[in-house]
Amino acid sequence: MVFWGSISPPEDADDLKSQLRGSREKMLALTFDDFEREVRTVLHGLLGPAGFDVTEDILAITVNRWPHGYSYEYMQLWDPVRDKSRVHPGGICLAERPSRRRQRTEFNHESLP
Repeated sequence: MVFWGSISPPEDADDLKSQLRGSREKMLALTFDDFEREVRTVLHGLLGPAGFDVTEDILAITVNRWPHGYSYEYMQLWDPVRDKSRVHPGGICLAERPSRRRQRTEFNHESLP
């Protein structure tokens, strides 16, 4: 079973960048015990009435924290244009060093032989 969850932004976060930054900080502050408790609580509430026992039926929990999922993605309509001199030849870009505005791996299939 795959269980997906998200983090609500802090109440005092006014703009999108602050909301994403606050959610990222909240997620990184959670311990594995926090994640496990939340997963068990939600699954007990959803599946407990049908006979699911969280103490017996859960064999393992794997937590993947992806804080970059709460990164701001620049939008052409609202954000100023960035320096385009950072674009790498061949259109290949690594996620750790994005040459474009998006914080994702980009690949140009036309550059392949």
